[in-house]
Amino acid sequence: MLKGVWLGVVVALLSSHVWAKDVAKLSLGQYRVVAPANHYWYTTVSGYYAASNYKIKLTQPFIKHDDGRKGVGNATLKLSLLNQWQKVYVDVHLKRKLANAKSGVTLPVNDTSLSLEASGFLWGGIGFIELGYWWRQKTKFERTNSVYYSLGGVSSLNRWGFDKAWVAGLVVDHKPTSQGKLDRVASLLLQRKLSPNHKVTVTVGKGVSDESPNWITGLMWQKKY
Repeated sequence: MLKGVWLGVVVALLSSHVWAKDVAKLSLGQYRVVAPANHYWYTTVSGYYAASNYKIKLTQPFIKHDDGRKGVGNATLKLSLLNQWQKVYVDVHLKRKLANAKSGVTLPVNDTSLSLEASGFLWGGIGFIELGYWWRQKTKFERTNSVYYSLGGVSSLNRWGFDKAWVAGLVVDHKPTSQGKLDRVASLLLQRKLSPNHKVTVTVGKGVSDESPNWITGLMWQKKY
């Protein structure tokens, strides 16, 4: 199953540098995935709570294949420890899939990952890199443990004459699917801050390997409480 988490990583990064007070957020995402042998809609509902030095996030995806199959995917629980070393933010993430997916829609799995993310202000924007490892549950498919990574950056478009509410970014990631294949996707994003508590983000991603989807397009709405 293709992951939609790469988008949430970058969008969350824009506000992850403000940890002085508790923050709760809700986000809804709708993505269209065009793959060589399968086209489908991928919808995510996410909520998270962040305090001074930790964050907890729960994401539940819903999948609808063009052939009529539809249902929930594997929910993911993510725990993060937020740290700062001089001017670099260094976060540790522990993720666990909950194996609640509907069989026939995607593979239910109890996979676990641990990753390290470093981010900081770079060339007037924010750059990040995340490196991690997935421990895979044994199933009837040939699935092995694997390394994954994400890297990219975001920047305000204010310097080019746009309203300061506009933000653009680029993300490249390499992540294993539920069946054990590897997706490599490069994505552009454009975000608009509608109000102090509301954001909308549009993304367009292109697969850069044979195992990857051809295209991913998406729209995400986020509200801060």
